[in-house]
Amino acid sequence: LTIYVVDAGRAVSVYNSGKGFIIKIHDQMGLKFRCSHYNGAGTLAGDTLCMDANNAKIVVAGYNSQKVRVFTAEEEDGPPLTMVPEFLARMSVLSHKARTKQMVVKLTKFIAATGGVSKVQLHSDNQRLAVLLPHSSSTVICDISSVQRLHRFTVTPDATIMIWKKDTLVLAPFFSGVVQVFNTGTRDDKTEYEEMASLVGNFRKIDAMALYENLVATAETRVVK
Repeated sequence: LTIYVVDAGRAVSVYNSGKGFIIKIHDQMGLKFRCSHYNGAGTLAGDTLCMDANNAKIVVAGYNSQKVRVFTAEEEDGPPLTMVPEFLARMSVLSHKARTKQMVVKLTKFIAATGGVSKVQLHSDNQRLAVLLPHSSSTVICDISSVQRLHRFTVTPDATIMIWKKDTLVLAPFFSGVVQVFNTGTRDDKTEYEEMASLVGNFRKIDAMALYENLVATAETRVVK
């Protein structure tokens, strides 16, 4: 299984690899390889993975393992040079340039879900995470730093697509025909979680969804609404 998330010219992919999985990062320009990270602790062979990523964090969750793992992607200085290369570098004009940095992926948080996870979405604040749990027909909002559940939304049993943009969380079903909209914004310095009016119409077998400001577009076979 391979999933690509493109953000700021970066492509992140995850691959099942025997017991665990491998995360790889490439630059979009020229598809230059940046780094890879293997995670094999507590995972199952043949797990169905889902992923989301941004400039700072990478989230990988499994349906069979019922686990959510949060990683960070950071730029670090490369390994120190040996004595001879360092001497040669000082004698060259390249010594005036900054030492090239290498990207490193590190596991920072581990969240145990109450069931199989089919979708994850990071909020733009890099602190909250939406986790879709099909077995309980719910979406759970978690705080990444404290690893605690903040709120739980009840969703349709066939909810498959989830988009979280700014403070609007939208979930699209596969067949039921009701697109659910949730507010996760802040009012008077307090976060309020509430379900908004659903988008009810002739929505069947939704294959894709996009969200921009107050516009929600869903795609069916040969039709975009």
